[in-house]
Amino acid sequence: MADLKSLKCKQCGAPLDQNDIVDGSLTCKYCGNVLYVEGAAPKKSVAADQPKPIIMSADDDIILIPGKKNKMMAGLLAIFLGGFGIHWFYLNKPVIGVLCLLFCWTYIPSLVGLIHGIVILSMNDANFNSTYNNNNA
Repeated sequence: MADLKSLKCKQCGAPLDQNDIVDGSLTCKYCGNVLYVEGAAPKKSVAADQPKPIIMSADDDIILIPGKKNKMMAGLLAIFLGGFGIHWFYLNKPVIGVLCLLFCWTYIPSLVGLIHGIVILSMNDANFNSTYNNNNA
């Protein structure tokens, strides 16, 4: 894992800057190569006190911002572990997660988790981010 300051363009090798993130993508100034930035805010809202992005993929094409929730992870947690409310803890809703734990023996949270997982996975990215990533720094 590396931070964005040590990131270099895969095409020309030029250094990339965090201030160049615009609308969820990072474009090399020299060759135009594009890296997609997951969970990134537009250029004007990047603050110095925010955590630095880290690269999570093996091929360095996707950059994850710490604190931002992943739609695929939330949906899969809801489908497979929704009966225990694990996806609610992941989405920073611990009260609902505890309720699911208390009633997991009824299998009702399992059914609700399955439905919620399908709803999460069918959401578009903008709707998911506005619902679950607004309060994350």
